[in-house]
Amino acid sequence: MAVWSSREDAGAFAVIAQKQALAHYVLHSFVSAAGYYQDAWVAAQAYRIGDSAAELEISFRKQAFLLELLWGLTTQHFLTANYEASQAYVEDARRLGRTIFRPLHRMATVEWTAALLHRWQQVPLEAFNVIQKARSMYNVYSFGTPVENARLEIAAADIALDVVASLGSGSFTSTALAISKECIGNALSVTEAYQDMAGQGMALLALVRLNRFQSQPIDRTAILQHVLAQARQMGDRELQCQAFTALGDELLGRDQQDPGLNAYRQALKIVASSDGTAMGKRALQRLLDAMNGKATA
Repeated sequence: MAVWSSREDAGAFAVIAQKQALAHYVLHSFVSAAGYYQDAWVAAQAYRIGDSAAELEISFRKQAFLLELLWGLTTQHFLTANYEASQAYVEDARRLGRTIFRPLHRMATVEWTAALLHRWQQVPLEAFNVIQKARSMYNVYSFGTPVENARLEIAAADIALDVVASLGSGSFTSTALAISKECIGNALSVTEAYQDMAGQGMALLALVRLNRFQSQPIDRTAILQHVLAQARQMGDRELQCQAFTALGDELLGRDQQDPGLNAYRQALKIVASSDGTAMGKRALQRLLDAMNGKATA
């Protein structure tokens, strides 16, 4: 473990390491980002706070910074499909959050990531409850930009549809469908207004999935091809992966087995060179399910 000559040295190192982590995160180098976040976490803990009243605000800022680092560790480990570590950092963040007596935006994003963790671990009801908690926090405290809120709405819509797929018919299924429709409508309005093309593409993918449950007359394949073209134009690998996965779902739903499997393989090919293992998890699961004769939703 590194030893710093003063608490100021430890604090400065932590800030620099966090900036390095963010730079690697933007570049989709998630493994490196996790390493820098870990370095920042160790250094920040070494930054000791005195007991004087004058340092109470410094103490709050340190706690808020620690929460930022825990969110970073949670997110990077989630993106690299290290779900056990990601969940552990979620719990650490929740414990820290209970000691901070001010509502913090970052705590809401931790819950957002926690919902995605439950989703990827195929626990849709738990994911639904947690994402609704995150939505409530964003709403009550007016957290985030409109574009960020739209992304949250898209995640909530997809999770609600996971619930529908897992439960089938019933009163709660109707509620989940209504929530998904509301969230997609909110997201489409915001992404169009702010010209967030990537966000709009994600919302359209959710709309196509909702439509399969409601069987309304829209050309789902045309929408998917449009999103795929936009994703290619933007060079957005994550959206391309999502679009190919959704296209695979659509084709298999039409009994077009080979084209559907090929779409899943294209999704996996796109993220093969990335640290973001989690980005291709849904396509891989769909591919395995299809090969084993299981239905998609």
